[in-house]
Amino acid sequence: MNNDSLTTDTSTNSSGHGRRRWIIGLSALAITAAVAVPMVASAAPATPAPTVAAVTAAANGGTGTNRLAKVCARVGTAEGKVNAALARLQADASTKGSIAWLQAQIADATAKGKTEKATLLQGRLDTRQAMVQVLQLKLTEIGNVKQICTAHGVTA
Repeated sequence: MNNDSLTTDTSTNSSGHGRRRWIIGLSALAITAAVAVPMVASAAPATPAPTVAAVTAAANGGTGTNRLAKVCARVGTAEGKVNAALARLQADASTKGSIAWLQAQIADATAKGKTEKATLLQGRLDTRQAMVQVLQLKLTEIGNVKQICTAHGVTA
């Protein structure tokens, strides 16, 4: 083995530049990643999300009233979507995707000895049970927004 075989790899193509191209490409990727990571980190929002108090305070100003009207206009749609999702999750075992349906699927898979499938479905069940709590919290928040809209004379 000579020193020439360490610098070029003639087995990849006839010009002998396969390894060099690979190293150059890898270097370019590393440089791009080094530049992109700080840019992504700096793109993260530095301010926290607005609170209900901030929305209420903005409603007292000129452009805040317009924003509040837009938010209030979307309240009904959001409430409908949350209620539909809750209805599906809390439906009986005949409704595909409900918690009861998943429990029946888990029982069936366990009875047939399909432990991997039962484990996968159990993970989905845990996620959907947690989702019910999140959706119920969202309904509470939607109710709070409705109160704010009503207090400022904006129809929700």
